Amino acid sequence: MHQRRQAAAPRPLSPAEIVAEARRQAGLLSDVPRADVAARFEALAEEIRQQAIAHDTAIDGDWLGD
Repeated sequence: MHQRRQAAAPRPLSPAEIVAEARRQAGLLSDVPRADVAARFEALAEEIRQQAIAHDTAIDGDWLGD
């Protein structure tokens, strides 16, 4: 019986590392207008929703926002 060797999972990020990465990514978007960032977010949310529908894991109804 052969055992498959699994690659080690990457270690979870610490809270400080998560904050640092979020700040780094925010810096990359600092010159992008807020409306463009919002449009990107909505497009990504729709893409995720479509994937959920395709995998039959979607929740019925529309997302109305916060």
